[in-house]
Amino acid sequence: MGDVAELGAALRWLVRRARRTTGRKLTCRELAELMGYGHSSVGNWLGGKSLPSADRLGDLLVALGASSVEQRALATARDQIEERRRAPAGGAQPLAGLPAQPVVSAPRQLPPDVRCFTGRVGELERLDGLLGEQDEGQHAAVVITAVNGMAGVGKTALALRWAHRVAGRFEGQLYADLGGYDPAGPVEPLGVLSRFLRALGMPAERVPAELAEAAGMYRTLLDGRRVLVVLDNAESSAQVRPLLPGAPGCAVVVTSRSRLPGLGARDGAVRVTLAPLPEAEAVALLRIILGPQRADAEPAALAQIAARCAYLPLALRVAAERATARPQQSLASLAAEFGAANGRLDVLTADDDPSSSVRTVFSWSYQTLPADAARMFRLLGLHAGPDISVAAAASLAGSTRPQAQRLLETLAGAHLLEESSHGRYRFHDLLRAYAAEVAHTSDSDCAQAQRRNLLWYLHSATAARQCMKPDRLTQPGLLPPACEPLTFTSYEQALGWLDTEHDNLVAAIGQAHETGQDEACWQLAVTLWAFFSLRRYFADLVKCMHSAVASAQRSGAKVGEALTRSGLGEGYAALQRLEEALDCCEQARNLYREIGDRYGETRALNNLGCAYQEMGRYEDAERCFARSLDIAREIQDLYSECVALDNLGEVQGQLHRPARAVDFYMRSLAIARENRDLRNEGRILLNIAGAYKTLGRHPQAAECYRQALTATRHASDRHAEAETHRDLGDLLHDMGQPGTARTSWCQALAIFEELTDPQATEVRARLLPLGVTSPGGHATTAAPENPFRSHMEPFWDLPS
Repeated sequence: MGDVAELGAALRWLVRRARRTTGRKLTCRELAELMGYGHSSVGNWLGGKSLPSADRLGDLLVALGASSVEQRALATARDQIEERRRAPAGGAQPLAGLPAQPVVSAPRQLPPDVRCFTGRVGELERLDGLLGEQDEGQHAAVVITAVNGMAGVGKTALALRWAHRVAGRFEGQLYADLGGYDPAGPVEPLGVLSRFLRALGMPAERVPAELAEAAGMYRTLLDGRRVLVVLDNAESSAQVRPLLPGAPGCAVVVTSRSRLPGLGARDGAVRVTLAPLPEAEAVALLRIILGPQRADAEPAALAQIAARCAYLPLALRVAAERATARPQQSLASLAAEFGAANGRLDVLTADDDPSSSVRTVFSWSYQTLPADAARMFRLLGLHAGPDISVAAAASLAGSTRPQAQRLLETLAGAHLLEESSHGRYRFHDLLRAYAAEVAHTSDSDCAQAQRRNLLWYLHSATAARQCMKPDRLTQPGLLPPACEPLTFTSYEQALGWLDTEHDNLVAAIGQAHETGQDEACWQLAVTLWAFFSLRRYFADLVKCMHSAVASAQRSGAKVGEALTRSGLGEGYAALQRLEEALDCCEQARNLYREIGDRYGETRALNNLGCAYQEMGRYEDAERCFARSLDIAREIQDLYSECVALDNLGEVQGQLHRPARAVDFYMRSLAIARENRDLRNEGRILLNIAGAYKTLGRHPQAAECYRQALTATRHASDRHAEAETHRDLGDLLHDMGQPGTARTSWCQALAIFEELTDPQATEVRARLLPLGVTSPGGHATTAAPENPFRSHMEPFWDLPS
């Protein structure tokens, strides 16, 4: 990157900062008007295409609210560029100290394009036109299109066809199925934001647990970028709104059965309403799937089948696949069979509801399935999650995995199921509803199938957790016959499976509670507690623990209730619902006392102290941590003792007792080192350094920071390593060592940018005034603390 381009990047960063602080759009035109210059010139400066003169750069920096130190640094950088231009030709060197653009991931999340798509020419052209208006600057904000229409009319197909068509015009694509009409209920916006943020490169531990904060971070990461967002199957405008980018350049396509009037009125969404296909396009779709030779031989029968499908794309596809499976049968006889099936279902459908034809097509196709495939189809309707793996389907049907694979492929071939990704299958929501209806009227083993499936998830999740961190986890009950859970050989493999099955696991907990599988419900929730905490799925943690607490109470499982109330307390705490967190932690402590579980009591006291600490009740927190420490020592629980000592040190600092804090930290550090716990060792050393800094013992603080760097590197804790570099830089700057401070900050910035962490902005603010000349002052914005980051812990170890 050349020097002018780097200066442009620095100016764009200042523009984004000014937008956030002033709330103004600050377009090139608006900035030009403020300074009295042409907007094309301003655009060229910001784009790194031309170098502003010294006076014009000064005017721009004033308009952007740059400090005097920032103005001097960037003016010096501009002068250096001009000097290099006058110098003999040579390779341009980067300008040290200029703020760099964040390095972010470019996600490619679009599902595969739709096979055999036809028609919808006008709708596709309308979407193209909206994007063209954005390119021409007629839209000052993100372009939002709401595609609505009845079930089965092809909303998702249109959105995906267009998204693939224009994907090359965007630097990335995000996709989410919002599950607006799934049996388990619509997906929470916070869960979608968490996935989007991680897809954009945000490390899981830095994803906010609160909706507004996560939405703000999402908009920040998309600021200045061109990303296409596809939000499929939305329930309401409220579900969609937090997922909308805030800056021009992005485009959003939302599909929904609802017209989403709020998106139009408040967010400027353009509505595209889909009707069933015109007759000619419906016939054309059948012709593409069946092949021209067969279709053209019986045009009247083809038109009759299209009419009986009410020209709905989903019905047309299922009917065409049914006909394809019988290549020797005439289309006329197939149409007659279809008509007979239609007559048999007349009493079950409404005459004025075109979607009833979809149901007729389902029945027509289902009736021709082999018996084992028909049974698999029915049982899949009982599965609560959005998709299913071959292994999970085998547990549901009580079959082997090869048998399940063959049956799933049969259903996909009949267009009654779709393969969403390799080895994973999903229903259209209408097909799911139909399959469940047939299952409940045709099968007597629905309850047994659901129980097999739930226990498969429970045992597989238990194996994943044990692989990630072996512990004393209570083992679930015996497996029923023909149910083979998964096993794992590495941390990465186990975590990857939990990530993939996340939505299914949440749905399984809800289904277990609803169907009275109480023990499986609370055990699965507790098994997943640490995963939810690790990935910061705190909204899911609260949702699942609510069901789990109710199931544990209903079954009289005191241990289960204590554990799930503890988990619920952590979820509330992370969401800053502190009074509720306090209540849950107190109830958990009382339950552990009642059942005589000292191990659980020390953890509950620790969590209770954390709740008090976040509420500013430091004396109460101190008492809880001290009691937790006493019990941990009595039962020789070294991990809890280490955590309690560390927490006591932190609360001493909050009570303005830094010397006492150091004493507690040192004892905690000794235990961490004895247990070779490098992750905790690095964190504790960071705390000790902070206490030494407060005491004015700067050389000791610097030595602790350097030891913390060694520990965090060996533990591969990149985030803690970056924080240590940042804090060491602050200390060195205060000690009058700007050169070494700058080195530490640059190392912190590199890691924060690698992790796409918002704290990169704060470190960049420290570096910006230094420019390439003498140091000067620096911004000292405090880094935001993650509530309970180093205190409240999930129960990795459960009672034997």
